[in-house]
Amino acid sequence: MHKFNLSQSLKNNYIVYAFIISSLINSILLLFMTTGLGNIRFIFSDLVILLLICSFSFLVKKRNLYFLIFSIILSLICCINSVYYNNYNDFASVYLFETMFQAFKLPSEAVTSVFQINDFIFIWQILLMIILYRKLKYEKNTMNFKRSISLTFALFVIILLSCNSNDIYRLTHDWNKSYVVRNFGIYSYQVNDIFTVLKKFVCPNCGKEEAITIIDEYFRNKEIKENEYTNIFKDKNILFIHAESVQNMFLNSEINNQVITPNLNKLAKEGLYFSNYYSQESVGTSSDTEFTITNSILPVGTGTVFVNYDHNNYQSMIKSFKQIGYYTFSMHGNICEYWNRNQMYQVIGYDRFYCYNDYDLTDQIGIGLSDKSFFSQSADIINDIHASYDKFYGTLIMLTNHTPFYNDGKVEFDVGNMEGTKMGNYLKLLHYADEAIGEFITKLDNLGILEDTVIVIYGDHDAKFTIKQYEEYLGKDIDFYEYEQLTKVPLIIWTKDQQVQGEITKIMGAYDVMPTLANMFGFEYKYALGHDIFSIDENIVVFPNGNWVTDKVYYNNQLSDYKEYSEVSDEYLKENEEKAKKIVEISNYLIRYNLFKE
Repeated sequence: MHKFNLSQSLKNNYIVYAFIISSLINSILLLFMTTGLGNIRFIFSDLVILLLICSFSFLVKKRNLYFLIFSIILSLICCINSVYYNNYNDFASVYLFETMFQAFKLPSEAVTSVFQINDFIFIWQILLMIILYRKLKYEKNTMNFKRSISLTFALFVIILLSCNSNDIYRLTHDWNKSYVVRNFGIYSYQVNDIFTVLKKFVCPNCGKEEAITIIDEYFRNKEIKENEYTNIFKDKNILFIHAESVQNMFLNSEINNQVITPNLNKLAKEGLYFSNYYSQESVGTSSDTEFTITNSILPVGTGTVFVNYDHNNYQSMIKSFKQIGYYTFSMHGNICEYWNRNQMYQVIGYDRFYCYNDYDLTDQIGIGLSDKSFFSQSADIINDIHASYDKFYGTLIMLTNHTPFYNDGKVEFDVGNMEGTKMGNYLKLLHYADEAIGEFITKLDNLGILEDTVIVIYGDHDAKFTIKQYEEYLGKDIDFYEYEQLTKVPLIIWTKDQQVQGEITKIMGAYDVMPTLANMFGFEYKYALGHDIFSIDENIVVFPNGNWVTDKVYYNNQLSDYKEYSEVSDEYLKENEEKAKKIVEISNYLIRYNLFKE
């Protein structure tokens, strides 16, 4: 029996050791830059994947080329996930491949703005492997292959035995991405993700019967209560203003002694202002918000609803309004195909989609038609609709305040020491967007449309600033929970006669909008995971990644950590954790299996 000779092994298998060590360094580096280092098990879990790759190298003659190719693959995995996490606080899935093509429908500046220099630090591994590359041919070594496979299997069994029921649950449910990466490593996560996606393609109906039972039981005893707002807006028109990247923290705020959003401040004061409102979006950003608001269901854990699930039989709020005689339409100055809106809007019930083909695009700011021009032209179209139909439901999607927040010097607003920064550029466009909303409201009033119309304004999502950018703006350090508070967006329900007024401080999410408006307008719905905010004592807002928040606590499901706003018991946490898990599961079941009944 030969004794193990370390120096000889290093000499003969230097490329193997270099691949394993460099890959593990990148895995550790990615976690350090994103979620922070967690359970040390992730190193050994990723090592299983790396040993598996190495095992098959002993059956390949061009071993150096084999490792160079895998180094490129693993480095790209780290780069892509770094970019993704910096923008969405989550990790990428292969299910997003189709969604990725949406980026090509945006100007190049909007695409490149999501990248940071440190996202590409992982390519050092590729450079290392190029330096070590030698055009050598190796003999196949089945003995080393068997030894390596045996070691891989043994380590896999040890890791499997270290898992508890919670670990297994999260590995088998694709909305727990951050937890899986933090506890099992990026390479293990990516392999698990591939198998999860393949399972859906190979067996699309696996688990469907169980899902049907769970859903029927969940919605069987749903109770709808009446309150002081019941039917208050019955038969009135409704216009939604989809306010791009507008954040709640900037309302009633100033910079350099200037009010940032005077018009939104006025509308919030004159109407119902929901100051603790969360958008609940995922990677689908604006489209996710549209979906959740109109369906009271969370976006999917992988992929995007508008792109990957655009043939389901959704029972949307839009369809509910149509059933009671409303003409429904949406308006956007961008291309019709972005976020697959041209297809999805037919599915969720819009009668008409006015997009860039219907507008004069001469006045451009940022990535497309300016909001002021968009609103002015839209008001004229709405005036014709108002004259032609008894009742209407419309959504207007703003564009100017879209990342990367550039304006070509067309917007003047003194942001003081924030000049030249991303935050400063954002504040300029936010002030412009506020002016555009004010001018739109005025024009609607002059056209006589506001007499019988309810205006609903919602921020579609936050502006995707980093913690560091918030800290520079606020002049103080913030933690994860403070960061989450800062990402809240406004929700305002306003009428000209100020029929409803007041600030609602209760925790609320996008999935609560449909049930709340159903009570106010008197329409029916079958599926809603949210609540009429005026008929519930304590609400819970659940996010697609399993995090949740109530008036008492914010719970970080990925870290199993929380921050109390008032004292809560372990029983309270456990009860709401189960409730959150159920909501995410049902949401995914409804969408994945298309379980919407007429």
